[in-house]
Amino acid sequence: MYELDKKTGQPARNADGSFKAKTAHTLNPVPLVLFGRAAAGLALREDDRAGLSNLAATIANLLGYTAHPNWDASLLVLPA
Repeated sequence: MYELDKKTGQPARNADGSFKAKTAHTLNPVPLVLFGRAAAGLALREDDRAGLSNLAATIANLLGYTAHPNWDASLLVLPA
């Protein structure tokens, strides 16, 4: 998600010309529950600061992918 310029309605840009990311949505807690056979043996780590920004890495891990290093940490506790 990107910030929108209030005057033009177009995506806002940073000083370097890249799009300015909309980050306000990452401050809210997001409930996530794992259930069913696919979740057997998996757990979520508790983190008071966890939010929507952790969801991408968590879902990537659930799908069997490695999360991008620039993403906030996954909340998934993988079995040893």
